[in-house]
Amino acid sequence: MRLSEEDRTLLINRVNIIFHVAASVRFDDPLTFASKMNLQGTKEIVDLTKEVANLSVLVHVSTSYSNTNRDPIEEVMYPPHAEWRDTLKVCESIDEHTLRVLTPKYLGELPNTYTFTKQLAEHVVYEYKGKLPAVIIRPSIVISSVAEPMPGWIENFNGPTGILVACGKGIMRSIYSDADLKPDYMPVDIAIKNIIAAAWARGTKPLSPSDDIEIYNCCAGNLNTLSVGELVQIGMSLAPKYPLNDMLWNAGGSITTSKNLHYVKCIGGRNRWRRRNCMNISCINLAIIRLVKVQRRIYIANLALRYYVTKQWTFANSNFVLLRSSIKEKDKEQFYYEVENVDKYQFFVKCVIGGRRYLLKEKDEDLPKARAHYKRMLILDYIVKCVFYGYIAWCL
Repeated sequence: MRLSEEDRTLLINRVNIIFHVAASVRFDDPLTFASKMNLQGTKEIVDLTKEVANLSVLVHVSTSYSNTNRDPIEEVMYPPHAEWRDTLKVCESIDEHTLRVLTPKYLGELPNTYTFTKQLAEHVVYEYKGKLPAVIIRPSIVISSVAEPMPGWIENFNGPTGILVACGKGIMRSIYSDADLKPDYMPVDIAIKNIIAAAWARGTKPLSPSDDIEIYNCCAGNLNTLSVGELVQIGMSLAPKYPLNDMLWNAGGSITTSKNLHYVKCIGGRNRWRRRNCMNISCINLAIIRLVKVQRRIYIANLALRYYVTKQWTFANSNFVLLRSSIKEKDKEQFYYEVENVDKYQFFVKCVIGGRRYLLKEKDEDLPKARAHYKRMLILDYIVKCVFYGYIAWCL
């Protein structure tokens, strides 16, 4: 769907600030689709921007993971992994089947089409340094809000909130990662404040032909770190206080770096749900089908994330930190941001409550009922373990 001529004319004459945030964030998109959304889409935004009569700034939102073949990842423009114009031509000229076969070779060191096309999209913008007043923002894993629009607000299952919800429901029994790994998380409201501040910093100064395009790694970096092990521990400590409604099994989830053990645990979790639902013969078929589908989706999602949850990167964020010091005193209440003073435990308390409210649409007044169900699941889990290990001992 394209802009009508009337809408395009309106934007060209009335708009001063452009935030380019739209993208396909799926890791398994075919190269043709990912290029159309992330690469061609950026080109069309830049083409529109060049026509804007009184442009103050173009803010292009990329991702911190656009250069995962490097470590550390600094706030600089790295060489492209391909020529973006050639990539668009390849996607237009080669049939879908052939392109699927060639895609792994074409991506080179990058893990998927999302990372690849986002990396090239940065170069679409960067070609206009000194010609367009632009900045590039690279957020890391965007998660629940600290305060705005309300504490713990979130609208998707990406990142640690999805893990907490899946473990809290008793669906996810295994996490394929390293307990010492420290992923980089960025609360959504802090990311947005950084985006607005970067737009202000670029938009309030005149454009010079010698100007570079400022790049901001919107990351926590070393300011505030959280390991996968700490995340799981926090989640387990919050489960009795803020249990989710209608848990399918006792809240849990252990970390393993073994692919085989992870697979066995996933299968074991599926069998455990089957045993539980055998207690209610009337709904066994429907329950098993539903749970197997959910478990399959989680397993496939973990496969897609495997590259990111088994590797460690160091993100430099000096531009991100320096920018906040330039915010005027009168604007600090609304736009000043900091990551280092966010209390991790209290933050994830808000994340869990926010996940219940905004993702699962569960009501706070249902908490007493959910806690009672949680206790029943604890007892059931204990009984099943006793029976299972007792049977093993008897057999031996």
